Amino acid sequence: MPAFAIGAGVMPTPLLAGVLERARIRRVRHPGIDAPPEPRYTPSRELADFVRCRDLTCRFPGCDRPVAICDLDHTTPFNHANPAVGGLTVPCGLADYCREHHRLKTFHGGPTGWRDKQLPDGTIVWTAPTGRTYRTSFDGT
Repeated sequence: MPAFAIGAGVMPTPLLAGVLERARIRRVRHPGIDAPPEPRYTPSRELADFVRCRDLTCRFPGCDRPVAICDLDHTTPFNHANPAVGGLTVPCGLADYCREHHRLKTFHGGPTGWRDKQLPDGTIVWTAPTGRTYRTSFDGT
């Protein structure tokens, strides 16, 4: 059975066994649904690792670029003046987007552009400029 290694993609089991002999293994834990928001824009290493392990690839519909080359993005823009107002640094407020789709969201977003909304379970609902919606979940669907 193949396995997925962040930064390496899908690896056959025999190759993975050799890699694991030399690997430094770190535990990644779910921070919990009720975890308090982190008080800063940049997520902690633990939170970033969790989101990357959850997402595995860019969360734009149909994109399969690996998280190793993606940006972590707040699905609701982070409010630098008052973080409690919006864009909290929490698991269901962060997602991985490749540079192309991160820029699409940033520069072609807004009421008449591409918009994303993340649900508490990590599902992201994208709305296209046409109004059509696309759902992506962290299991690749």
